[in-house]
Amino acid sequence: MSSGHIVFNTLDGGGAGRALGTPVGALNVDAPVMKQVIDVASSTVTYICEAAPGTATSAAAWRVQRISVSGTVTTISYAGGGKFDQVADNRASLTY
Repeated sequence: MSSGHIVFNTLDGGGAGRALGTPVGALNVDAPVMKQVIDVASSTVTYICEAAPGTATSAAAWRVQRISVSGTVTTISYAGGGKFDQVADNRASLTY
């Protein structure tokens, strides 16, 4: 098996000495799942852009999140409803 975590089938009866069940595979947790661009635009606004590794920031394939802080209230909003169809380069001018 590759590095990572072992996945067990817990529905195979378990029993004494087999409490975790039968190993059925492994998860590779070493590979990066998402590419991120984090832009602290000001003391009150941060943008977090996520896409598949290798995606250009000019491609319409990003999920863009805006975190706004006003006093004690923090608001998290997504451009385009949180779909992976935004351009990270346009993060400051997107509609949230």
